[in-house]
Amino acid sequence: MLARLEGSATATRAELATLSPRLARTTPNLTVQVGGQEEISRQVGEQARRDVLTAEALVLPAVLLLLVLVYRRTAAALATVAVGLLSVVGTLAGLRALAQVTPVSTFAANIALVLGLGLGIDYGLFVINRYREERAAGRDQQDAVRATAGRPSTSRRP
Repeated sequence: MLARLEGSATATRAELATLSPRLARTTPNLTVQVGGQEEISRQVGEQARRDVLTAEALVLPAVLLLLVLVYRRTAAALATVAVGLLSVVGTLAGLRALAQVTPVSTFAANIALVLGLGLGIDYGLFVINRYREERAAGRDQQDAVRATAGRPSTSRRP
């Protein structure tokens, strides 16, 4: 049987979210499946959302553990993960605003998670490494923080 749903892609996918589970079934004599481009897009979007949640549940604890091992400090590891998560939240907010005026791919959230965490962790590693270099060069804590931030120090390097 062939059926057509009228309306925008967003409205069609929303309607399919309620119709699809009710219509799809398998009996000994009959198999009913829902298909079409909008159903495929809806299913891909649902899978992408589940994948993001799975990635967060698995990746964040593993990354945090690795960072604790690398930094040897829980606070530095938490700060690095926090920077990554804040970048993800900011990106998702921007994508949400953008989605109000134009279509946005369902994979954008996955990409935002991966890039946000990756860039946040990369930047955190860079900053911590630079701070450690400044401390190893003989600067006190305040001067090392200033040098890491790119500000001129108040004392001379030994």
